[in-house]
Amino acid sequence: MAAWPGSLPTSFLMEGASVMPRAQSIETEMEVGPPKSRRRTSTDVTDFPAQLVLTGTQVATLETFYTTTTNGGADTWTHVHPITGASANFQFSGRPSYTPTRNDATPANRLWLASLSLRIVP
Repeated sequence: MAAWPGSLPTSFLMEGASVMPRAQSIETEMEVGPPKSRRRTSTDVTDFPAQLVLTGTQVATLETFYTTTTNGGADTWTHVHPITGASANFQFSGRPSYTPTRNDATPANRLWLASLSLRIVP
């Protein structure tokens, strides 16, 4: 399993981040009587949209990590869990997007706000 690249920030920005555990049960309406409830899945998945401020060089590193290392976001990697601080398995649930925050004549020195759609998986 891959690890988060050491040249990228290890902490995500608190602003714009949220940890959203998915519901683990589902209800089905019955013709008569109360709804039936059952466990949706045996895997506890948590959605984790996050943001990072990156230089142009770091954007290139993140793109390589997404495209090559994680096989277009399909493979998981280890990173620090935002709540517990323990090691956790992460997976991309969408391609990273980038918004410029500071222009510079040298592309490597430009600053970008990277928005990541992640999920924490067992």
